[in-house]
Amino acid sequence: MAYNYQIIMQEVAANLNKDRLTNIEQTLMKRDIYNVSLIMMRKAEPVKLNYEKDIISDKTELLMPGDFFVALDVIFFGVDNLRYDSVEIDNEQYNRWQPNVELITTSFAELVTSATPQKWMSTPENEKLDGKLGYCYFDDIDQPTLKWKPGVDGRVLIYYVSMPIDEEFLQLENTPDFHFTFYKVLIDGLTLKWLMRQLNVRGMSEVDLIALRTSISEYKTEFQQGIIELAGYSNRQVETGRVDPSNFLNDSDMIMVSWK
Repeated sequence: MAYNYQIIMQEVAANLNKDRLTNIEQTLMKRDIYNVSLIMMRKAEPVKLNYEKDIISDKTELLMPGDFFVALDVIFFGVDNLRYDSVEIDNEQYNRWQPNVELITTSFAELVTSATPQKWMSTPENEKLDGKLGYCYFDDIDQPTLKWKPGVDGRVLIYYVSMPIDEEFLQLENTPDFHFTFYKVLIDGLTLKWLMRQLNVRGMSEVDLIALRTSISEYKTEFQQGIIELAGYSNRQVETGRVDPSNFLNDSDMIMVSWK
């Protein structure tokens, strides 16, 4: 069953032994939904998307989508659809590196007999990066910007982890982005956040305080375990066993089973 945010709020209210949430409590719960969802998506990376754009050699930067959190892979393609040899570098390397991209068009004989020696920049960055396409992210404004050197024609494909945009929670008929079997994780996290807030209430009896702390401990355990399971689901991989023949001590009848 796919829950929308309204039903999720009702489930949280039931956990808190409330018949319904007041308008003020619903407004607070909306903010909690956003904050808990951020925690879940940051730790479990359940929503993975791709972003593809055509690029030209005159422009070497690209603003990331509004829901961008972190890149999983960045691939540059030429106009012939072949991949460029690309490597991620840090901001300092990017700023220092001036790629040697001009080809020598004169013949070798003309080069060695020329009165003007060939200029060629050589730095640690050039020795390491020349011949590759280097890229990195800059947080110039609210959204990260992907920058690269040298400029090329083709396209760039970015696989990234998506984070929710707060506007989506203004519509309670929307549903969370992750798989519905993990909605309980969100409900547990919201319940935990609400119970933690009650610790600040004054005048609570010792018995009620013990019961509250017990509930907090239980929901905290459930929430943390749910995030682990969500992370396992969203990053699932299939590994199959493969039998490899191995000439062990020159005995061709021996085989070894390896998992790769």
